[in-house]
Amino acid sequence: VLTRNDLVQLHLLGASERFRNAIKRGVSLELLSSVDLKTVEAVESLPRGSEMRHSDEFAIGRMLISDGSQILVSLVLDDTQGRKNDRDIAIWTDSSNYAEMMRLLFQRAFSSSIPSEERVREIKGGRKIEERSKAIADVLRATLSVEGWQVEAPGSLTGASGEPYVFPVVLKRDNKVIATDVVLGSSEATAREQIIASIMKGLEIKSGKLFVIASPYSGDELTKLADLVGVSLVDGSDTVEAVSELRRKIGRG
Repeated sequence: VLTRNDLVQLHLLGASERFRNAIKRGVSLELLSSVDLKTVEAVESLPRGSEMRHSDEFAIGRMLISDGSQILVSLVLDDTQGRKNDRDIAIWTDSSNYAEMMRLLFQRAFSSSIPSEERVREIKGGRKIEERSKAIADVLRATLSVEGWQVEAPGSLTGASGEPYVFPVVLKRDNKVIATDVVLGSSEATAREQIIASIMKGLEIKSGKLFVIASPYSGDELTKLADLVGVSLVDGSDTVEAVSELRRKIGRG
């Protein structure tokens, strides 16, 4: 078991190569740590044959169990990368009974945690979504400013209740105000609630027209909801087409 900073530091010190050599000697390696944007590079460098899983709850200290007979447990009081602290407490024992008890505890946490491959795909998918959202805002800023629109990215509008709302892009020209919200998800199930929440902002935005660029969604249920509250829903599965559709709708309006 490694903390997030342990995993990064070991990666920088070249631990992957030592892990690889250990696996060649027949060592079975199981790692439990926190897999996030900070550690994803370290996780991807782990050698084939090792098994890595993600846990935020269990990976708050260090634990090493070897051969079912030795165990080192460290309580990390100051988890600053590359820094030692005299307050850290570590216990080593070769009590096989204690090691076996902790091994069973580890296996229970390990089996209920998330495989690192699945977690990495989730993180990379989220990164792509952020990049697509930024790309839509960038294209809108570049194209519509040429057409005489004042582009605020991000921009804010005050709702009917007096609550301020921040949008990726707010367009202003003459007396027209257009707010553009972008909701992109990795799956229809995860995006649905966010899309609905974005559409419902239309009940608050009275000073301008609200467009919601969203993906993925299917059927006409969300489109009907958008029409009901005066919001224009635009399919965001293709960045360029989404911007083109938005420009067409603005032109018609």
